[in-house]
Amino acid sequence: KEIIENLKKLKIFLIKKKFIKHFNMGIEYLRDMQQIRPPQIKIQFDRSSALSPLRAYQFLHSRWWSGWVYVCIWTHVLLALWEPPQLTAIPLWIGLVELACLLMYCIDLWLRFFCLDAKYLGKWTYFVIVLIC
Repeated sequence: KEIIENLKKLKIFLIKKKFIKHFNMGIEYLRDMQQIRPPQIKIQFDRSSALSPLRAYQFLHSRWWSGWVYVCIWTHVLLALWEPPQLTAIPLWIGLVELACLLMYCIDLWLRFFCLDAKYLGKWTYFVIVLIC
């Protein structure tokens, strides 16, 4: 963690020298190394758009995004436990909550396809996509 903090102090200098993309890539590779994640080659490609694979990768591994995904998972589980087994009509709010959870799952999968290398996705990802659809 000290290495990452020291590297962040260099960020101002690197912004002036226009090395910020390389700096951010280096930070992500260090975080991957600390958390024992395989390095992703796809994040090196800059498409010069608002959402590059590097930014998507940073967002995907942020605490904020992971927290929301886990909130959706637990909400979905609690809805499954709370719902009676046989309903003739599902209340609108339950349908909207389930739809919001499914939308979060789809966005999470799209981010993974956008920024992770294909060999790290695994065959389970395709099964989850079929299951959601």
